[in-house]
This record gives sequence, C-alpha cells and structure tokens, in this order.
Amino acid sequence: MREIRGLLSVGLTADETLPFVECLRAGNDRADVCPASLAAYRLRIAEIERRIGELSTLRDELTDLLHDAESYRPQETP
Repeated sequence: MREIRGLLSVGLTADETLPFVECLRAGNDRADVCPASLAAYRLRIAEIERRIGELSTLRDELTDLLHDAESYRPQETP
C-alpha cells in the first residue's frame, strides 16, 4: 500500500497504478520490477516532458509579450 501511495504522490492516477498492483499480486517484492510497471513509468515521464514543453512555450510567449510591453514607446504625432 505504501508503494501505491508513493506512486499517487508523484502524479500517477489510480488507473495508472494498476500495473504496479498486478506486479505485487504476481508475488514480486517490488511493484515496479515488471515490464508493465516500467512502461507505466515511461508513459508518465513522457507526459511530464510534454507538459514541460507546453509550459516552456507559454513562458517564452509571455516573456516576449512582457518585453514588448516594457519597451513600448508611443509614437509621437506631428
């Protein structure tokens, strides 16, 4: 149960912990030594990497907007 709580605490959903539960039910000492558990880790890491990419893009866009706003000088009318 402690291992499952740990998995939930790092962002896996209850459904994503199923391979780990099945691994323990198969008699393994650890929940993450089965191929399906390793695949679940990889999928979660890939999702985090995708989200990091999205957030980095948003940060860059906001940084550009901030720099544009900070450097804005209204044009003088003749």
